[in-house]
Amino acid sequence: MPRVILTLLCLFCYLLSLGQDPDYVLVWSDEFDQDGEVNDDKWFHQTIIPNGVSWFNNEEQHYTDRTDNSIVESGNLRIIAKRETFTDQSITRSYTSARLNSKFAFTYGRVDVRAKLPAELGTWPAIWTLGKNISENGAYWQTQGFGTTTWPVTGEIDIMEQFGRSSIEKNDIHGSTHTPRSNGATENTASTTVSTSTTGFHVYSIIWDENEIQFLVDDTEYYTYNPVERYGAKITDPTRSDMNWPFDEAQYLILNVAMGGVLGGTIPESFDDAEMEIDYVRVYQESISIPPTFAAPVPAEESALVVSIYSDSYEDIPNIDFESEGGATVEEIDFSGNMALSYSLAAEAEGNFQTIDVGESNKIDLEATGMSNFQFDVWFSETINSNTELRIKVVNKGASESEAVIAINSSSTPAISDGRWISYDFSIEELSNLGLQGLNDIQQLVIDVDDCGTAYLDNIYFYRDSPLSTSLTPAINIYPNPSSDFITIQFDDVLANNLVDLTIYDALGRRVSAPVQSTNQSMIIDVRNVDSGIYFLSINTETGSISRRFIKQ
Repeated sequence: MPRVILTLLCLFCYLLSLGQDPDYVLVWSDEFDQDGEVNDDKWFHQTIIPNGVSWFNNEEQHYTDRTDNSIVESGNLRIIAKRETFTDQSITRSYTSARLNSKFAFTYGRVDVRAKLPAELGTWPAIWTLGKNISENGAYWQTQGFGTTTWPVTGEIDIMEQFGRSSIEKNDIHGSTHTPRSNGATENTASTTVSTSTTGFHVYSIIWDENEIQFLVDDTEYYTYNPVERYGAKITDPTRSDMNWPFDEAQYLILNVAMGGVLGGTIPESFDDAEMEIDYVRVYQESISIPPTFAAPVPAEESALVVSIYSDSYEDIPNIDFESEGGATVEEIDFSGNMALSYSLAAEAEGNFQTIDVGESNKIDLEATGMSNFQFDVWFSETINSNTELRIKVVNKGASESEAVIAINSSSTPAISDGRWISYDFSIEELSNLGLQGLNDIQQLVIDVDDCGTAYLDNIYFYRDSPLSTSLTPAINIYPNPSSDFITIQFDDVLANNLVDLTIYDALGRRVSAPVQSTNQSMIIDVRNVDSGIYFLSINTETGSISRRFIKQ
């Protein structure tokens, strides 16, 4: 039977309304829509003085993690610089502020930050990036073990800087890059006048690819750094002093307001406080389509123990309608030698969904009573982002209709990802907890996808855990499952006396190595160094074999 491929195309209306290139998709953002402390899942407060004496460029502030200096209110992030005597790390300063590092790093893309800047002299607000590999004491990525490279070999992109030495400078916006070619000096820079930068919000942006970096305000470009045009060649060798392009490695975002220093200038005696307000930070990357280049993993379950909705490995139940209801256009295609059904959602369609009817009153209903699990494989070919979510609603219309909605997103185990097959396995108990009552009359699966993506689905079926053989019906207990460190497999006497060996496979059928400690009736598997995902245990005995699945968190 042909392999079903469900294809739902992304709607670009939102991006087009923002003036975005429709080839870009949102991959990370903070809309600052939750009042209170800064979201520490997305941001890190950098407070440690890197050299133990002072911040760079003769800045005069301490950075803190207090809500006095950074807080989300009324839909905006407020970074507040204040005059106050503050002692930290045995050093006393007369000013405090905040410096945020993003816990997200990326290579190439578009960054948009909508912000209103401080008008007070002596302030030096900046929206910028540094290489994830920077060796800087106290920086977020340094604390995560990535600090291998000194500045400016890491590269620096100043998306927006506003100086504070005069009132005229408060009308100027600067965009710059820093590289070893200039020993880190601001050799490649430009500015543009934004007379309302301190009274209104403006969008400060870069568009960064493998060849150049464009700087924009309100979607109007005012400067482009292109090393070939600037120097005649793009030099990426970090051992060369004339390296002019360190921008093929991941960068992370920094938001801060510095006080005084080389470009902040003299702080007036009348200064009390000032703030930079940020409405949102958004990172887009080009959507790259990576359709499957190989088949989904071959299922391990015995066919007698499977009720299949769609899989080449099993005989599927008859009379399935794969285009029952929804906004998708369905066509049969030849995919890498296999026939496939493609579900394409038109941009003007209502509802990002498609219903698959697996049973109606005049058809054969799906009877899955006695099954223990529901599984499917998925491949996203488009670039996914933090808002991407695939939902599969399982509808049972028995005596009383019930349903369970399975949501697959960045928080799932394994996390949603593009360009590879991922197997998801849900126990019937999990579906019951999600609202499904009974498996005696499964009639519909509703496929729903949010925020872009082409989703290929395969191996959609219910199954029950298999017995070892007709003569052996062992009891196997696997716990904890999921696990992040150790998994214990406990056997009964029947299996323990016939056990030969145990092999671990990943979702692609590749053998996985992990330390195993055995006792008479149990095995303990050390999965601490195993990647997150779904794995298969092949338990071989003298009379047959049995498969089980476990999840590494």
